[in-house]
Amino acid sequence: MKAIKLLLGFTLLLAMATASAGVYRWLGTDGLIHYSDTPPPKGAKLLSIESSPTDPAAVKARIQARNDKIESYRNQREEQAAAAAKAESEAKQAAKRCTVAKARVQSLEGIERVRKHDADGKTTYLSGKDLAQFKQQQRERVAKLCAKVED
Repeated sequence: MKAIKLLLGFTLLLAMATASAGVYRWLGTDGLIHYSDTPPPKGAKLLSIESSPTDPAAVKARIQARNDKIESYRNQREEQAAAAAKAESEAKQAAKRCTVAKARVQSLEGIERVRKHDADGKTTYLSGKDLAQFKQQQRERVAKLCAKVED
């Protein structure tokens, strides 16, 4: 029993000596710099490097912070892509409305008389000065509508 305690104590001392061993640096015969925690050949320098155990909680917190930042960037990119897609869709719709409005105004140019319905359901016909004014209003409306698209 005493021998087992003695062997256990010796093993612990050996483990502690290994844990507190320094880091050595030397230039090998091949011209390369070598590092080791065991004593190397002559001419090696003992470096004073302090080593401490890693804090798992701190590592986990850093990883979580990095993952949160990545997720935030990913969400921003998705929001920007959605906004760009929406803007493109709206631009296409506006261009289509402009094209349709231009076609309607073009068809008005050859017409001599336009039928118009009032809110009461009464039908009136525009001709002459009233028709010219109506056509001008429609041209201005199209110009405003298409100005947004052509910018």
